[in-house]
Amino acid sequence: MTSARRLLALCAAVLCCSPSLHAAGFGEGDPTPCPNLVRNSSFEVGFDGYGITRAEYLTTGQRDVPYHAPVFDAENPYHGAVSLRLDNPDAGSVRLFTRPFAVDPHKRYLISFAARAGIAGQNLSVGLETAEGPYGEAGGGVAVGATWQRYTIGPVEVPAGRSLCKLQFVWGVYARIAQGAPLWLDAIQVREVPAADDAVRPLEVGIANGRDRQYTLASGEVVPVRIALRNNGAAPATCTLRYRVHDDFWNSDGPVFEMPGLVIVAGASVQRALADVSPHRRGRFTLQAELLDQGGAVADRSSFAFAVIDSVKRGLDQFTDDFTVSDNLAQGGGRPMGPEGESRGLWLQYAASADAIFDFRAEAGDRWIRSWDFAWCNIEPRDGEFDWTLPDILVQKARARGMRVMPVLGDDFILDNSRDPPAWLRSAPGSRLIARTMDPHQQVLLPSQERWVRYVEAIARRYRGVITTYEVLNEPNMYITPEVYRDYLASASAALKRIDPAITVVAFCTSQDHGRDAFDYLDGCLKAGALPLCDVVSFHPYGARLDWSAPLSAMAMNARVRTYVDQAGGRGKALWNTEMFHVCKPGAPGEDDNYLGRKVRGETLARRWLIDLATGMGRSFTVPDMNYFALFAPASWAVNSHLTVGMDPSTGFVVYNTLAGLFTGAKPRGEVAVGDTRKLYLFTSGASAIAAAWSFADDGRPAPLRIP
Repeated sequence: MTSARRLLALCAAVLCCSPSLHAAGFGEGDPTPCPNLVRNSSFEVGFDGYGITRAEYLTTGQRDVPYHAPVFDAENPYHGAVSLRLDNPDAGSVRLFTRPFAVDPHKRYLISFAARAGIAGQNLSVGLETAEGPYGEAGGGVAVGATWQRYTIGPVEVPAGRSLCKLQFVWGVYARIAQGAPLWLDAIQVREVPAADDAVRPLEVGIANGRDRQYTLASGEVVPVRIALRNNGAAPATCTLRYRVHDDFWNSDGPVFEMPGLVIVAGASVQRALADVSPHRRGRFTLQAELLDQGGAVADRSSFAFAVIDSVKRGLDQFTDDFTVSDNLAQGGGRPMGPEGESRGLWLQYAASADAIFDFRAEAGDRWIRSWDFAWCNIEPRDGEFDWTLPDILVQKARARGMRVMPVLGDDFILDNSRDPPAWLRSAPGSRLIARTMDPHQQVLLPSQERWVRYVEAIARRYRGVITTYEVLNEPNMYITPEVYRDYLASASAALKRIDPAITVVAFCTSQDHGRDAFDYLDGCLKAGALPLCDVVSFHPYGARLDWSAPLSAMAMNARVRTYVDQAGGRGKALWNTEMFHVCKPGAPGEDDNYLGRKVRGETLARRWLIDLATGMGRSFTVPDMNYFALFAPASWAVNSHLTVGMDPSTGFVVYNTLAGLFTGAKPRGEVAVGDTRKLYLFTSGASAIAAAWSFADDGRPAPLRIP
């Protein structure tokens, strides 16, 4: 049965059909103007148009992280049939945000909403956040009462030059909030001053996934999508529902399916249908739906992004040391103060449960995690007292999906960082403060060798035989000299090898971030005799670019590091890129935004990854934010016109899945000369040969290809 027939069959039971209507072309024209800029403002068509992130406080010894999904509460509405209830039994923090909407920086806006709390006096921060970084906020805070009340904030002004905003509600960020107290929201409004309150669209359409993941498998799974139609009027409404599936890789539209003459049979009612819209081929797609009123005008629009992939998770019954998809992960953050003033860990959740997100990463082919969750402040919050809650959960979930974990030992020693060394360490015997090498106004805390070794050994003992690879400190060239780094590397390496001689020690981690010269520092470490202390040399090529014409290309950077290590006597020693970055052309629009992955496209991710594989890197880890945004754009820090909300899979998710399926375990066999602006690499994978080719220049010229 075709998608259109499935939808028609399912709709027939709830919607009455009338003769076809003639309307403007699909996607043409703007929806009927509404004073309220927030779509689905009363949650009557589900969670469509919203995203949510949570930071769950962890209790020592906790074995898993619960996920508290938003609840549509039909028993406690303020307006319409339901309200949104946010449960928070663990007294964590919750951030609810809307899909971006257009604003005029020359105008002022009022924010209003209805809210109630399980216990009166709960603090709620509300504001507009600009969708283009850097992020400015305009808003305020309220103390929510125990009964429904209407709250108004503003007028607020949008920062100059900003044209997109999201509205966000932040509840319980490191504040003293009542444990177990839920929060209800309803009738959310953002409107230009002056405007009437409680403005809603007469007709609304919403789309939601029919399960807890937004990808399907090419082996025949379907994408069950719920389409909800809402009539906010007092009388029956006749409308037309139209939808199509857009191919986001090829920027092509599928056929438009139209259901004319639908009668939403009661005022203030919601009717729903379930559709299979899967194209049953690999790619990233967007379901686009629009609702037309009886006169043919567009009343409302909505969209839903999903991916179709080949499963790689099903093959994760063994760990791999081969080159494959790898990434950085800061799952738990630092050690903020808990609601009672105690030091507690956090587990960050992006729009889904921890298991759903790890499944998502596994289907992207992720097999190695460079973890930031072994920072000293996480592991030893008090002198001699170790808390393994956060890393234990991380390791368990990763290993259950065939993922190896590589901790970054010590993170860094910089004070006033998001992952400071623990406070007790400042006054511990043998600790000393020095000026940061790249910024003398900042301080670096150097621990005693005794306590440093105790921390390293505690981790190695805890995870002996489970974690077999460790990286010693992050980007030490940003804060200490090569000689100081060598000493900490020497003691850490010796401690690790004492616990398990098979442990792989990754070292140096030199970075070109902030304009630093990674080669001078690497040379200093090598001359200080640090090379025999490690098994793998790591680096962060922030000064390199993807484009062949850059002053330092990715290819040239990799070759230069290889030369330095070889000349120091390390011929054959593995090289790892532990923070892959800069996947766009130099000078491209938004180049400075690439740290948040805003301009990152799937094909450029593939090129950068394949360059590392082809030039002999043993492993290549994407940076944390680029990985998050490139895979599923959770919009936890920013949302702009290039990103969606929730856990929408991106083209990067499909590309990573493809790379993992084709190239895990592949070996580079050479490069074929096809001109300066083109690349063609040859690989073998098992008995198969694979070629990867692309052009750096969009000149449209054909390239002669002769494969020997």
